[in-house]
Amino acid sequence: MHRYFPDLVPFDEARMRQIFQDGFIALDTNVLLAPYRMGEAQQEAWFIWLEQTELNSRLFLPFQVQREVLTNRRALLNEWQQAYDSMITKVEVEVRKAKENLRQQFPPSRYPHIQYGDIDAAFSQATAEIKRQVEAERDRIPQQQIGDPDPIYNRLQSITGPHTGQPFNENERQAIYESGRTRYTRKIPPGYADATKPDPQRYGDLLLWEELIREAEKTQKPAIFVTNDQKADWFDQQQPKSARWELNAEFLQRTQQIVLIWSLERFQMEAHRYLSITEYTPPTTTPEVAPHAPAVSAGGGQSAPTVQNAPSDAPAGQRDVNGVLLTEVLPSEPVQLSCFDFRVSETGRLRLDPIGREITFDPETLSDAEREAFAQWGTSALGLIATSGLDQYTLINTQGAAFGDYDGEIYRAWLIPDNYSNSPTEYFPTVLIKR
Repeated sequence: MHRYFPDLVPFDEARMRQIFQDGFIALDTNVLLAPYRMGEAQQEAWFIWLEQTELNSRLFLPFQVQREVLTNRRALLNEWQQAYDSMITKVEVEVRKAKENLRQQFPPSRYPHIQYGDIDAAFSQATAEIKRQVEAERDRIPQQQIGDPDPIYNRLQSITGPHTGQPFNENERQAIYESGRTRYTRKIPPGYADATKPDPQRYGDLLLWEELIREAEKTQKPAIFVTNDQKADWFDQQQPKSARWELNAEFLQRTQQIVLIWSLERFQMEAHRYLSITEYTPPTTTPEVAPHAPAVSAGGGQSAPTVQNAPSDAPAGQRDVNGVLLTEVLPSEPVQLSCFDFRVSETGRLRLDPIGREITFDPETLSDAEREAFAQWGTSALGLIATSGLDQYTLINTQGAAFGDYDGEIYRAWLIPDNYSNSPTEYFPTVLIKR
C-alpha cells in the first residue's frame, strides 16, 4: 500500500520532523490578515511568535497572497470604519427611541414631577461621550489610501519581505485560467468553490496552488500550507481537519514532494512540537480595542452557549441540561431567540457572547429550501439562536456558513438565508451545528 498510495500513508514523527526542517511554509491571505482583527496585545503576541527565526526563515509568501493582502487590507479597514459609523448611528437611534418610550410610558401629563429636561440632558451627555469614544477608535484606523501609513502592514512586510514569490507571466496566467475552467466544471480542488466570482478573481486559489507547486518543483522541498479557509475545495467536509486527498495526490504527482495543508491552529500546535520555537499564547485577559478594528476575543475554554428562551413545552427528550433544543431545531410556533455576538479569534476558534436581548423568530416565514435544510441539520444541531457581529459578516462563505473550533469540537454556524441581510449590526436566526 505504501508503494501505490504514498499520499495517503500517515507520517511518523521522524518524517514529520524532516518535513518541518527541510520544507517551506506558506501562509494564506486569511492568516496574514489575522492581526487586523486583533487587539494590540494580541497583535504583539502574534508578531513575536511569527518573527521567531526558526519559523520566519522558512516562510514563503506567494505572489497571489501578496496581492490579496494589499487588496483586502484596504477593504477590511474601510469596513471597520463603516462599522464604527453604523455604531454611532445605532446609538443615536436607540437613544431617541428610549426617550420617546419614556414619554409614552410615563407621559408628562400624568407624571408632571418628572424632569424630562434633565433626563434629556443626561441622555445627550451620555450619547456624546459614547460618540466621542467610538469616533476616537474609528479615527485610529489607518487610512486606506495608497501611500498612507499602516503599521500592521509594515510589520508584515518586514517579516515576509525577503521570502516572496513572483507573478506568472501573461501566457502562464491564461493557461491557468483555461485549466481552471475545466477543473471547476469537474469540481477538481482547489478553487471551484469560488466559481461564482467574476473573472479573474475566481481563479485566485488556483493561482496560489500553482505557485506552491512551482516553488516545490524549483526548490525540491516539501510544503506546509497554512490557511483558515474551510471551504469544501480545500478540506474534507466530513473530516474538517483533513485536507482533500486530491490535493495531496496532485502535489505529489507533479512535484514528487509532500504538502501538508493545515489550519492555523493545527500549524501552531505542530510548529511548537517540531521546531525550536515558543508556543503561541494569546493574552488571557480581555484585549484592548485594536487601533484599526474591533477587538476579537480568543475563544475556547468556555461552556457551550445555550438558548435561554427555548419553548417551555418542547417534547421530553429534546433538550439537553442547558435547555437547548437538539432534535427539533425547527419550532412549531414563534419563539424568542437569545442574541449572541459571533466572534472568531485569530486561531479560528468560535465564540458566542450573549448580549442580553432577544428577537422573535417565526418559523412560518421559512421557505421550502430552508425547511429542507433544517430537516438535514436537525439531528446534529446544538441549538437555534440569533447572531450578529463583524466577524460573522466578513467570514461567511458562499453557503452562508462560518466554521469554528469550540471547546475542542468543530461547529458550524449556519445562517437562515432568507433572513440574512448584508448588515453587521442586525441579528438573524442561526443554527449552531456540531460537526
